[in-house]
Amino acid sequence: MTDKVCKGCGYVGHAIDDDYSSFMMDLFAWLLWFAIGGITGIFPLVLVGPAFSLVHFIFFFRDKKCPKCGNLDMVGLHSESGRHVIEPHEGSPQPWSDTRHQPIGH
Repeated sequence: MTDKVCKGCGYVGHAIDDDYSSFMMDLFAWLLWFAIGGITGIFPLVLVGPAFSLVHFIFFFRDKKCPKCGNLDMVGLHSESGRHVIEPHEGSPQPWSDTRHQPIGH
């Protein structure tokens, strides 16, 4: 697995799986549609939760996130986006720092 860089915090390293969020999303979908199906009496609605889980598992379950800040926007270290994160070029906005509250004598 190749190293990635986080667009949020600048962390460089391996991304980790976002399993907990994925599980909570599926659990919410199942509970929501079981409740709606039970309250309305339209029982085929209870199939929406399992259908959502199936689509989620096939397409989105393998989300990776930054282990430092939890951001899902990690890009390849050697990609163009990754180079922009690592090496900000001239004229690009730089992080702001407040210099008004520096101790006297610095």
